[in-house]
Amino acid sequence: IELNENTPERLEVLGGKGCGLVRLIRAGLPVPEAWCLPAGIHAVHGGEMTPALSKELRAFWKELRAKWGAPLVAVRSSATAEDLEEASFAGVYTTVLGVASERAFLEAVETCWGALHEEAARAYREKKGIGHDVGIALVIQRMLRPECSGVLLTANPRRAFANEIVIDAAWGVGEAIVSGKTHPDHLVVERSSGKLREEHLGGKKIEMQVLKGGGLSERPVSAKRRAARCLGDAQLRVLWQLACQVEEKIGPRQDLEWAIEDGVLYLLQQRPITGLPPLHPKNVWTRKFGDEYLADYNFPLGRGLLVKWISDNYLKEICVLQGHHDLVGVEPLRNHEGYSYFNGAFMARMLRAVPKSAREGNTMGWFPPLWEKHIQAQPFEPRRLLGMLSAPTKDPRGPVNKNLAALDRHTANVDRVVVPLLKQDYTKLSESEWKRQFDEVYALGIEHFRVIRWGMGNHNPALHAGLQGLLKRWCGDKSGELYQTVVSGLPETKTALINRDIWRLGIEARGSKKVRKGILAQEPYEKLRKATKSDPFWASFDAFIAKHGHRSSTRELAAERWVETPGLVLGFVRVQLHGESAPPDPDAREEHAIAERRRAEKQALAALGRGPAALAKRAALKRLMELTQQYTRYRENQRYHLDYLLLHIRKLVLEQGRRLVKKKYLKEPGEIFFLEDAEFWQLVGGEKIDRKELRARIEARRAHWLKWKDRLPATYLFDDVETEGEIVEGDPRPGQDSADAAGIGASRGSARGAVRVVRELAHLDEIEPGEILVASNIDPGWTNVFPLLGGLVTETGGILSHGALLAREYGIPAVMGVKNAMGRFETGQVLEIDGGTGAIREGTRDGAGEAL
Repeated sequence: IELNENTPERLEVLGGKGCGLVRLIRAGLPVPEAWCLPAGIHAVHGGEMTPALSKELRAFWKELRAKWGAPLVAVRSSATAEDLEEASFAGVYTTVLGVASERAFLEAVETCWGALHEEAARAYREKKGIGHDVGIALVIQRMLRPECSGVLLTANPRRAFANEIVIDAAWGVGEAIVSGKTHPDHLVVERSSGKLREEHLGGKKIEMQVLKGGGLSERPVSAKRRAARCLGDAQLRVLWQLACQVEEKIGPRQDLEWAIEDGVLYLLQQRPITGLPPLHPKNVWTRKFGDEYLADYNFPLGRGLLVKWISDNYLKEICVLQGHHDLVGVEPLRNHEGYSYFNGAFMARMLRAVPKSAREGNTMGWFPPLWEKHIQAQPFEPRRLLGMLSAPTKDPRGPVNKNLAALDRHTANVDRVVVPLLKQDYTKLSESEWKRQFDEVYALGIEHFRVIRWGMGNHNPALHAGLQGLLKRWCGDKSGELYQTVVSGLPETKTALINRDIWRLGIEARGSKKVRKGILAQEPYEKLRKATKSDPFWASFDAFIAKHGHRSSTRELAAERWVETPGLVLGFVRVQLHGESAPPDPDAREEHAIAERRRAEKQALAALGRGPAALAKRAALKRLMELTQQYTRYRENQRYHLDYLLLHIRKLVLEQGRRLVKKKYLKEPGEIFFLEDAEFWQLVGGEKIDRKELRARIEARRAHWLKWKDRLPATYLFDDVETEGEIVEGDPRPGQDSADAAGIGASRGSARGAVRVVRELAHLDEIEPGEILVASNIDPGWTNVFPLLGGLVTETGGILSHGALLAREYGIPAVMGVKNAMGRFETGQVLEIDGGTGAIREGTRDGAGEAL
């Protein structure tokens, strides 16, 4: 079949490459002459070179010889499931270039047909869920002898939403680029104007040329040509114009192969770019919510039992109370590869209750620019605002003047009901008593989130935003320094109490030569304890565990608590033992922070001036400062009591695990966390489950956990397409370097020091005083090292995140929300950070810094 503008575009006949060429020809674009051996021919002849087929192909070759004298063609596989939007099959099937004889032509046909059943093609089809009964056509195209050639993408895969096209170009035949045998020029061009944005000249050490007798050869490129750009300005302009025509006539996001022969530009192939997130996603799910609140791999049981507290009793119930009845059936959270993602469509609908001018900051930096624009474009619905404002009055725990007392009542109940039970022998519980205790603690968990949904989800962010705004408007606090000081230096937080107790353990350990030496040498807990069992340090250590041992760095039910991992607590103490002298007394630091806060409060009130209006403002600002400070402490302290609930549930669940081991359902108690909640309740209720099937499910889930426990899936899901990093960004801001690592200034001050990248709690003890901690996020379990830090950089979080609050509390400069911080920075690297502006500079030991 000769391919022309009248050729029907039938995938089942022409295959993907053939259809792509028809589209280019129909669009009036320059394409070398091409023919197609239809997919049906392969089927009729069973993929064999039969005598009848050989005769037909020889006749075709004679026609080419009569037309061109010395035919030179490329033969390409064109499968009927190829060059699709969801599956390109690029590089999977076979292309034979430089075919110059009848015999080579027949061999090329057999070679390309054979590619259909090669292992690479079979594996790719299986991965994409495509059956093996696909057909294969062949494209026969006049082969060029190009001066240069390459690939053009009408969207930048690195920044899919930017106004950019990208071009790779090299001397000779483009196979050198496709096969990776040469390093091409890489150009980034502004799609709308053709202006060159980026230019990276490649090495281009070799070029491929077509031999006179057919086939390809490699030859070295001279130094002069290596240093020159392949495409001149005029050629680049023509190529850009062709790219624009392709997008206009065929559609966006196209992958094109091109070549220049005798000064004429040709397009050789066209297919959709695969693997990009949709241009206009219906929804964007973000992992950044999970990074702050459910950061670890979520085991099935915890996901089924406890994540419901957040999704149902926090988010869904608040929708009902606020009158968002259209969201009642919408799931705010989903699980992807073991990690929690927040529903962007849910957030967009919720924020219709907020006037557009007040929406900035309400998304906590969880979403990419494209979805932030979508949220900003949502219409403001006053009825939703009224519902949001009146919602707290529909819940006795809700109003801002009652929620603090509600949390106090709740934590008192936890102290009274749960804390005494943690010392019991769980193996002695009858099934009925076990169920009673589980129902009791589960109800307390529901109550916990019904309380904090107001304090953390409503009042705390509103109070901070209001205070920040008033201090800026009334007191001239444009830098935010006054605000950060006013919300710092808050006594009576559980975090400060724990850090003080760890500091005291460090002082005691310094007083015991053997204990200090063993801790610094990282001797195992059991070995060190046995060797120094009579040392008075252990009495203090045991008192600490009895008081705070219910804590953990995560809300994950499968995660061990400090009481189960005393060696981890020794790591906290180890941090206190670095250096000849002890770290500063945290009480002295706290007194200084309190004094600074009181000074800032006086400064803010004095800035209001005198007179009746000033008196009213003073009363309002004073009350707002008090409430904001109370709810800042609230955020810190609520988590302390949630951990009591989690430890009790964990112990109850592990007891059922022990019993199920005896019944031969599990091999060890910890496997209980691999059960779905429905399976858990079936077994707890005495129902029988096929042991073989259950074992298979547990092992499959264990394999998934092993695969994903130490790696993270993409930050975003654009309509279920994993989307990560730079790809979600739009056009760079003027003056912004593409490697910009700046984030959100969250705690004022500047710091310069060596980086310590810490990926998990177990490595916190490696931190040296004065280092800048770089982490994904900060959980309360990490906070004991804050008194020693020089600065903090995190990948997630904003000015109200746990890490930001603690950094302000301890007077540590902090920059939050730095993209790919843990991948970008290395332990030992010197950084200079500005917690006011969010700027980060790469420094040197002598103090010089370069902006990142």
